[in-house]
Amino acid sequence: MEPTFRDVVRINDQAAQRRWRRGGGAPPIPQDPIPVGSNVRLTLRDKPGGDVVDERVSHNIFLNYGREWISELVGLDAGYVPFRTDRIRYMAFGIGGTDQLIPSATLRALWTGFPNAWGFTNPADPTTGGYGVDSGPAVGDPAQTDTDPLVTGLEYPVQYESASYADDVAAPASFPEAGTVRFTTVLGYNQVSFGAATSVPISEIGLFTETADPLDPPLPATRQVTPPIPPLPGLGVRYMVAYNTFPPLSKTSAFVLQVDWELRFA
Repeated sequence: MEPTFRDVVRINDQAAQRRWRRGGGAPPIPQDPIPVGSNVRLTLRDKPGGDVVDERVSHNIFLNYGREWISELVGLDAGYVPFRTDRIRYMAFGIGGTDQLIPSATLRALWTGFPNAWGFTNPADPTTGGYGVDSGPAVGDPAQTDTDPLVTGLEYPVQYESASYADDVAAPASFPEAGTVRFTTVLGYNQVSFGAATSVPISEIGLFTETADPLDPPLPATRQVTPPIPPLPGLGVRYMVAYNTFPPLSKTSAFVLQVDWELRFA
């Protein structure tokens, strides 16, 4: 039997709210939806806080993993124990996404021999030092978009520093206005662009919770060789909550890159 009273509050990029009340009829006071919006600004600067050389400003997608994270963060399990308590801590960078202008074959040809600086874009056979489940070299151009909420990881992650794939966001987080939280990180001169990778065309970025392992490449769940331990049993990898792609910014040791990423609940 269909219940006569039900509340469904759906929080996403285009939020919807539906209320059924006992006896029918509309609620006496109109209720506004609660959208989860976000905005990403990347600024390439000559020095920290210096002149802006280049920038990208765009609206990212809040992923299905992010929606699950919010619902599990605010709910309590039996005994009033939190389902999860992990907050936003990391940003990770990549050269994937459909906004990447350089064909991946060109990237692989230019940087063959440097898999530790380019993650999945080099030979993907695990026996050659790459990552993934492919039996041979990686092929094809980037395909991920920032309009697909099913994205689960960076397509072609790059290292932030040697043997590390994620940068800490600044603490404390800032709150520019009610219902908005801003996460900021600044890549130094020799971060992402280091060693033989002197110019890195960054074109994708992800926002991760603190349970992610910064030493593991943040690949999509379907391309993990040995996935990290999930925060909840049986749920798989649930660390990247938001994703963004943009026309590439060339990160070199001549510049720093500041990222300001806002999540807006309003």
